[in-house]
Amino acid sequence: MATTTKKKKAASKPSQSAQLSSTGDDDPLPISRYVSLTGTQAVLLMFSMLVLPRTTLTFEDLPLQSSSLDRPQAAWMAPLTAWPDRSVAWMAVGAAIVQSYWASKAVSWIEDDLSKETGIKKEETRLQEGEHSVKNVIRAWGATLLGSVCFHALILILGAPITTHIRHTYALALLLSILSVYAPARCLTVPLFNGSAKDQTLRIKWSRLFTNLKAKSRAERALLYPSLIAVFGAWCGAYPLALDWDRPWQAWPLTPAAGAIIGYIVGSFASIVVSSVYYLARTLPDPRKTK
Repeated sequence: MATTTKKKKAASKPSQSAQLSSTGDDDPLPISRYVSLTGTQAVLLMFSMLVLPRTTLTFEDLPLQSSSLDRPQAAWMAPLTAWPDRSVAWMAVGAAIVQSYWASKAVSWIEDDLSKETGIKKEETRLQEGEHSVKNVIRAWGATLLGSVCFHALILILGAPITTHIRHTYALALLLSILSVYAPARCLTVPLFNGSAKDQTLRIKWSRLFTNLKAKSRAERALLYPSLIAVFGAWCGAYPLALDWDRPWQAWPLTPAAGAIIGYIVGSFASIVVSSVYYLARTLPDPRKTK
C-alpha cells in the first residue's frame, strides 16, 4: 500500500521540465544561438578594426612616422594611423558586411515577436517578410545613409573640424550609422509617413525603443543595447584626442571609431547578460513554492 501511495504522489506531482515549460520564457531569441552569433560578430568587427585597414598598403607605400619620433609606434599600428580617413572607411566597409549578415539572422527573431503581438502565424509573417525583403533592405540602407548625414551634423556640433577633415568626419559618421541604425532599420523596418495603421504601429515601436528606451523582449534588447552603447563608446573615444601626447593613434577620428566598435561589442554582450538574468528569473522555480 505504501508503495502504491508513493507512485500516486509521484504521478500527481508535475515534473521539473513541465514546471519550467509552464513558467518558461517564450521569447523567440535563443540564448545559445545568440551567444555564438555575437561572438562571431565581435571577432569580425575586431578584424574590421585592426586588420582590414591594412588593405591600404596594397595601393600605397607606408609613409614615415611624422609625430612622436622619440617613441616609435608598433609596426602593426603604422598602417592604421598613416591614413586615418581610409582606415575608418575600411572599418565602415567591414562593419557593413558584418551588420548585413547579422541583421539577416536577427530579423527572424523580430518576426516571431510580431507574430506573438498580432496573432498571425509565424509562417505567414515570414512569407510577408520574404515578399518585401529586398524593399526592406533598400529602405534600411537608405535610413543608414540618412543617419550618417545626421551623425555628421551632430559630430560637427560637438566640435569636429568644419572646413577640414571632412572625409575623416563623414567616415566616422557612416561607421556610427552602420553600427547603430542599419540593424534596427532592417529588423523593425522603417516606417513611412503615409498614415497607415502599420506605419503608425512601427513609429510607436521605434519611439518606445529609442526614445523611451524600453525593450520588451530579448530580440529588442539585442537591437537597442549595442546601438546605444556604440554611440556612447564613440563619445568616450573622443577623450584621448585632447591629451597632449602627440601620438600617431590620436589622429582624428581613430579613437572615436575604435570606441564605437568596442562599445557595440560591449552592448551586445550586455544584452546577453540582461536577457539571461530575465530568463533565469522567469524559468528557475521559486524555492519558496517548492518547499
